[in-house]
Amino acid sequence: MNLLKLLNLKLIKNKIQGEGVKYILQLITGSGISQLIVYLSIPILTRLFNEEAFGLLSIYVSTTLILKTLTTLNYELSIVIPRRDKDAINTFTTCLLITFITTIALYLCLFLFKDLIVRTLHLNHFSFFIYLIPISTFFTGIISSFENWNNRKKKFNVIALGNVGKASSMTVIQLITGLSSKLSHIGLIPGHILGLVINVLILTWKSYKKLLKNKRHISLKRMFYLFKIYKNIPIYNTIISVIHSISSEIPILLITKYYGLNAAGIYGLTKKVVTAPTSIITSSVNQVFFNKASKLHNENMTIKSLLLKTYKNLFFIGMAIFSGLFFVSFLLKYIFGNNWTDVGLYCRILIPWFFISFLNNPVSSIVVILNKQKSLMKLDLFLLLFRILIIYLSYIIYNSLTITIISISFIGIIFSLIYLFYFINFSKSKLNNKYG
Repeated sequence: MNLLKLLNLKLIKNKIQGEGVKYILQLITGSGISQLIVYLSIPILTRLFNEEAFGLLSIYVSTTLILKTLTTLNYELSIVIPRRDKDAINTFTTCLLITFITTIALYLCLFLFKDLIVRTLHLNHFSFFIYLIPISTFFTGIISSFENWNNRKKKFNVIALGNVGKASSMTVIQLITGLSSKLSHIGLIPGHILGLVINVLILTWKSYKKLLKNKRHISLKRMFYLFKIYKNIPIYNTIISVIHSISSEIPILLITKYYGLNAAGIYGLTKKVVTAPTSIITSSVNQVFFNKASKLHNENMTIKSLLLKTYKNLFFIGMAIFSGLFFVSFLLKYIFGNNWTDVGLYCRILIPWFFISFLNNPVSSIVVILNKQKSLMKLDLFLLLFRILIIYLSYIIYNSLTITIISISFIGIIFSLIYLFYFINFSKSKLNNKYG
């Protein structure tokens, strides 16, 4: 009996790992195409738009990413975890409802505090686009819900198609806007919003049949029951994610405050150049790792071997990508034009930090699977406080954007290593508060 059980678990593990390669390839193909579209458009866009336009886009995207977590309360993570689809359809529906309600609340807050936000961050040129932020956070929340549903159903090709649709439509609109003398003044943000809309339409089109099959299982009673079971996700994981999002995006906000929109545009483009090649791998591995780790855990198996294997593979992939990026960084001043000569230098400064982050980001869902949200809350808060402090001190003492970026990278390296050891330590344990 024990032997049969052992063989059964081994077969399950091998099956999951075999499927994982297939699903990662599906996601990488879609993400690769979408990132290639974005990459090829950058040298044209840098000649059509100035640093201020890129700065406005960076501020807009950063704000959207911070508020997205509040919009969904991170509840979309509960869509993958349940064993039964009739429970997953209820958590999916709850997530859509949460996104709708919090978007309305966000608009109310925006009308009340808009002037304060504009004054604090010196965003007078940004005041009009602030009203579009809740729209973007709403669409981003809907996309996240649909992606987690398709993750659960192993429809990774649908997620990939949505990413390609978003990148294609966003790029086309941004190019049309930049080439038009009548539209160029509206900048890059409208193209970004349209990309989100197209992504939502594609995911809805490809998912609605599967969702309708489970519609009969939806009930308010079951939604409330499951919300109680998964309450740690919106309570603790939301706080962690908000802190983490603010911590990740605070450099662009403070750079805008201290050095202006042009500097924010240069930093924003630099970050895009460094993260775009790895985001192809990160988003793909993240989706598949979450799916595989959840299944291993539901079979009462530890995640450590899967985590270490994922780290090992990511290390070699990251070495290849970032080594290539290091050499390419010396050519960026020729690729992007004369206004962007510092982008190559800043890329080389940020590469060590983003290399270690590249190892951690795809496996961060281990915190949710093992219900370890509380454990990381303090660490995330310390990271946020250190980042704010180091950026402020760099500005006060040196008043140098280069020194500030070096400081940001240094703090990022230290904390990324701490996260790495935390995740390895967590992977040895099993869930101490079993989800339903």
